[in-house]
Amino acid sequence: MKVKVSMWELKDAIKKMKGVLSGNITVDVLKNMLVVTDGSSVKLCVYDFWDYLELRLTTGEVIERGKILIDKDTLLLIDKIKAKIPDRGVTITDNKITYENKEITFALDNYGTEEGQFTVDDFPEAQKCNRLVFVTTQEELKRLLDVSYVCDKKQDIRPLVQGICIDNDYFVATDTYRIAKRKVEFENKITKPVMIHMKSVELLMLLLKEPKEDVWCWIDEDNKNLRFEFGD
Repeated sequence: MKVKVSMWELKDAIKKMKGVLSGNITVDVLKNMLVVTDGSSVKLCVYDFWDYLELRLTTGEVIERGKILIDKDTLLLIDKIKAKIPDRGVTITDNKITYENKEITFALDNYGTEEGQFTVDDFPEAQKCNRLVFVTTQEELKRLLDVSYVCDKKQDIRPLVQGICIDNDYFVATDTYRIAKRKVEFENKITKPVMIHMKSVELLMLLLKEPKEDVWCWIDEDNKNLRFEFGD
């Protein structure tokens, strides 16, 4: 694989993905970021069993198709590199990252320890969510997610008080002493109550940066997983 992307955009993507990679991940393959070519574009993916974050780089140039894993330590090194203006781009290959006069070499082919080897093909795919359930603005979704202010984020580990429930036309949160509800201002086709864990809520709140732009929400066939699509 060989791609060339903007260092500014790559660093911004790594910053957004830290929230997923910073958790207590015990599965070795998930301690890495997946870089994969998708047609003529470049996608970055991280997953921690709660959230599958996929970012498509708008500046990506695919020179040679493929996919690789970049470990967390390498991502931290990239994050420390000072991006310059003009941005001449960073080149990523199967085992090397090159930017200006800097070069980072990382693992190739098999990863992990001798006891737990894995390959790039072991990185899971995102859950298929094919049914569109609502479209709204980022501003409106943030207003609804902000109902989580009543959640007990640290002291209580019960799922009921560690997230938001989408129930009919309401986003609902509780700490068992209080209940907060906010009514949606759009057509909602979610037919059964769905929980969004507080960790996922916090990630969404971090990513929703353009108030007037739309958000598309999809659900899987089992009514258990949601996919939010927004931005480029």
